Order: sequence, then C-alpha cells, then structure tokens
Amino acid sequence: MNLRGIDSSLVLAYVEVFMSIDPNELTRLKSDYEKVTGNSCPSFYCPILNEFGEGSGLIDGHILPQGIRSASRATVIQRADVDNPFGVIEADLCNFINKPFFHLNSSFHEKPHNN
Repeated sequence: MNLRGIDSSLVLAYVEVFMSIDPNELTRLKSDYEKVTGNSCPSFYCPILNEFGEGSGLIDGHILPQGIRSASRATVIQRADVDNPFGVIEADLCNFINKPFFHLNSSFHEKPHNN
C-alpha cells in the first residue's frame, strides 16, 4: 500500500523498531487495571476495542502526531493494529490543526468591518 508516496510497510517497520514499549510501564498499566476492576489483567487491555490482547503487537505510540507543531511528545502503550491506520488521516489532520487562526471575514474574502 502506498500512502502519499510512502510505502506503508516501511512506516510500520519504523514504528516497530523505534517505538518499543517500556515493560515497566506495561506492568504499571496492568496493575492499574487490577486496582480499578478488582480482576487480574492477563495481557494488555485495549480500551478502544474493550478487549485483552496485543493484536499485531504493542508500540509506544505518540498520543498526538509529530506533525502537530504544538503537540506534546508524550507516548502511551497501544496496539499497533489500532494505532497505525490513523497514519492515513494524520497528514490532513495536522495541516488543519497547524493552520493559523483567521477572522471569519477572511474566509469569505470580505473586507473586515471596522467597529
């Protein structure tokens, strides 16, 4: 598959190599799950899918894309098969978020009114 000129298999390889998880953080997340629910956490719990399991693997993914200039670089353990498809829309999302604020009149090419 080709995403805007980038081979997605290269992107996935990059993610898997450079975004490995911290095993101590995974242990902390499992412990938190057990404290909140009172049940043991047999493996990674994915709140987005509401299920246990690692899917195609776990990554230490960024909460917000790097393309958002003002975004924190914080990461969280997440399933690669849940996170990776968002790369398809990230470029458009980042372009939108990075746009400077504008006055409503400028969007209609009208002269602003002096009040």
